[in-house]
Amino acid sequence: QLSKVLTVPGQYAVLTAARSVRMSKQITDEAQRERLQRLGEAQEIGEWGIIWRTAAQHASDDVLVTEVQRLIGETETLQASLQNAKTVGRIRGGDLTAHVLMSGHAKSLCDTLRAQLSPTLPGHHKYKAHGDIYGTTVDALERELPAEALRNRAILSVLSSINAMQQPIDPTLHIVQRIPNGRLIDQGEAQRLADDIYAGWVEVQQPLRNKGSYPKGLNVNKQPGDYAITRFHEGAWHYVSQFYAQDGSWLADYAGMTTPIAIFSDQIHLFDLQMAVIRSPEQPPEIVGMDALNRLQEEKMVTPALIDKVREESEAIARQWREAATP
Repeated sequence: QLSKVLTVPGQYAVLTAARSVRMSKQITDEAQRERLQRLGEAQEIGEWGIIWRTAAQHASDDVLVTEVQRLIGETETLQASLQNAKTVGRIRGGDLTAHVLMSGHAKSLCDTLRAQLSPTLPGHHKYKAHGDIYGTTVDALERELPAEALRNRAILSVLSSINAMQQPIDPTLHIVQRIPNGRLIDQGEAQRLADDIYAGWVEVQQPLRNKGSYPKGLNVNKQPGDYAITRFHEGAWHYVSQFYAQDGSWLADYAGMTTPIAIFSDQIHLFDLQMAVIRSPEQPPEIVGMDALNRLQEEKMVTPALIDKVREESEAIARQWREAATP
């Protein structure tokens, strides 16, 4: 938002030129609102006012006071920059507030929006996010090719050259999985068995780790030589791992729920929604992890719409497996 009113944002508070103490509407607990109101009024901040951000309700008084004092120090620097400014320019740098992991579907939507403003190669955001060599190539193609050619996706040779970068170069793919609390879990490397670049899928094989075990809910004892074959589809909301013994006999299936899968030349990106459909010779198809997903909703880490989507996806898989098992 562009404004002529000077504000100084922090993690818990925002200093503003309006002399008052205000707070986020997301702070609904009356005791917390009273605490923050008293704390704000007690600060010696001269002509400045305070807006408490939502995160302030979870921070101690000492932490909040320390931040306010730091922000006051920043206001002095800002005032000096304004007084010494000779022309239009930046008076304060930005702050990094979050890293956002965007799915393949989200990147595709960003491509569509960007294409309305500037010549955009299909897959622009996906390739730009994957590293300098990809980004440099995309920049060069968008700079050199006619805008209409990019917009109409008419240059097949260009598309094939970009797609070639997506095709796995190494015989292994690195599986990267993020969980709702933000942690990144390294699932290790998997051997590529097959792929179809145009259909958007890749199939990999991965041995079960020595210290690992079967996913929660599967009543299968891990034995030396057990392995999993998994097929990942770009943009899909789930993946299916099929577990086998060393002699090739089938042990179990696991359909893990995830936000839309992103496949790169040497990586697969997943977001674990802690819900799955499982089955084995001794276990009929069963949906597991719904309680964990409901807790995430209670903690406002996922939306009701996401809950509905994942439930619909898992129920469809369970129904399909049950029908396949019916003579």
